[in-house]
Amino acid sequence: MPLTPQEIDRAFSDLLSAIRVEKNSKRVRKIDARFYETYREAYESLSQEAEKAASGDIDKYLQLKDRMRKFETEFSTFFQLRYSKILRLSVYRIENEDLEMLTDSEKKFLTSIGERTREQFLYISRGELPKRQKEAIPPEPEKIDIPKQKHEPESPDAYTLVRIVGDQPPIAQPDRNYFFRDNDLVHLNRKFAELLIKRKSAVEVKLHQ
Repeated sequence: MPLTPQEIDRAFSDLLSAIRVEKNSKRVRKIDARFYETYREAYESLSQEAEKAASGDIDKYLQLKDRMRKFETEFSTFFQLRYSKILRLSVYRIENEDLEMLTDSEKKFLTSIGERTREQFLYISRGELPKRQKEAIPPEPEKIDIPKQKHEPESPDAYTLVRIVGDQPPIAQPDRNYFFRDNDLVHLNRKFAELLIKRKSAVEVKLHQ
């Protein structure tokens, strides 16, 4: 439900007061639990009024758009002041006194950034990769040895068309690494294809002429 003009004025006044508090304090100070929600409601109310005025009252429309820009500018100032302090908290041991000053959304942000800061510290000081990065490292390509053959001119019969069964791990071969996905249709060196078929990683596809 849109806010009344009086409620919008009060939201703007609260925003300016919060900026003064943040400027005059080195530590994060407590704000109302609905501070961010109220700001969004006020801004959205102005936006809705501006849309209504756009088709009939251009002067009112311009006034509302100017008010919205002021809201954005002041909120940006508040955000920079407050969140620069919250970011500093992430590199120190967080005291309960500081946590009590934060809204629920700010606590979630601090927890998230604190975990990343700790991961960065461990990486720089000990060379430890974060767990999510360890899990993202692709497996080493699986090596499959194919018996060496005398070099002879290859004919079309030297290759076999196969259909891959299931996603396969990377497979290293002398010419390159192969990355197969389920149901891929590929022409492969006959010996290589036979090994995959034997492992039930592929089935031969016969073309009828």
